[in-house]
Amino acid sequence: EKNVINKDQVTSANTKGWEVHDQHGDNSVKIEGYDPKTYDAKIDGIYYNLITKAEIAEVATGDEAYSGELYIPATIEFEGVTYTVQLEPYLFRYSDVTKVTLSDDMKTICEHAFDEADHLTEVKLPEHLEFIPDYTFYKCRQLSKVSLPSDLKEIGESAFEYCISLNSIGKLPDTMTSLGERV
Repeated sequence: EKNVINKDQVTSANTKGWEVHDQHGDNSVKIEGYDPKTYDAKIDGIYYNLITKAEIAEVATGDEAYSGELYIPATIEFEGVTYTVQLEPYLFRYSDVTKVTLSDDMKTICEHAFDEADHLTEVKLPEHLEFIPDYTFYKCRQLSKVSLPSDLKEIGESAFEYCISLNSIGKLPDTMTSLGERV
């Protein structure tokens, strides 16, 4: 049925305030007018959903799938407003992205951001990132190179689980205070 998605795909950005209808008590919802390829802005090849009141730009899916190497900035400017950039969960799942560099000014990344990014081989994390959330790189089977931030304090549960090509992440920073299970 058109306009039916899983509940875990519903975000404030992709629903844009549309009414959400539960379907038969299962794990799907119907959203009037929902289009999974909807975005508000495209800047330097990256699609964004803009949450104007909070001045947040969520990296989103767009007309073309992401592939190759990407640089994700910490902020963007659109129509005279500066937005803080955030990643959505599952953003790169099954994509053809091979390398991602996140701006050193980015403060956070979300759980599942790179979950099952099938072709991802390398990630450059922000130098001042303090926390890698649960399941961030879960099942990134081709991931072989990750640069751990010098300010890193915590790696969440299963953050690198099933990253079978990742032989080493190097020395853990002295700032580390917590290491999740099944990392």
